[in-house]
Amino acid sequence: MGIPDIEGEKILPDVVPSIVAELPQTEEAPEISPYRISFAEYKEKECQMNGMTGDNAKATLMILRDVGIYYTSEENYWSKASNVEIKPVARGGDYTVFYRGLAEDSELKEIKYKHLRKSIDIRLFFFTLERERTFYLVAARQDHVDTSKGNFRKKY
Repeated sequence: MGIPDIEGEKILPDVVPSIVAELPQTEEAPEISPYRISFAEYKEKECQMNGMTGDNAKATLMILRDVGIYYTSEENYWSKASNVEIKPVARGGDYTVFYRGLAEDSELKEIKYKHLRKSIDIRLFFFTLERERTFYLVAARQDHVDTSKGNFRKKY
């Protein structure tokens, strides 16, 4: 039994059929594309970007740059970013303000960045939608809600 003909085309062994040879590969696999950063769920009243010190503002921009480059998955971002911790944020208590207005199934996380020698300590609260490959920034803070309890993924 041989390879079937494609619309009358004779298929020869060791020859790639023209229909296969002509299929364009215009799109990359989605898992290698970084997530888009969205401010659609940004909570201006909870965010402290406007009042950040120069070093903290610079660190916030650096984290957002790294998200834009490396966030193809949480694992990939975490492996390439430095001085960061990623932690899920519980729905309730002091964190309720971050969840206000979000869908019930939203799962907030926090990127905690510390640079002790420069006295930099900031938090970015976010959630992602994998199907849309979007990173939603909810707030960035230098004065933070205490999330030191829990299971952080630490890298520094």
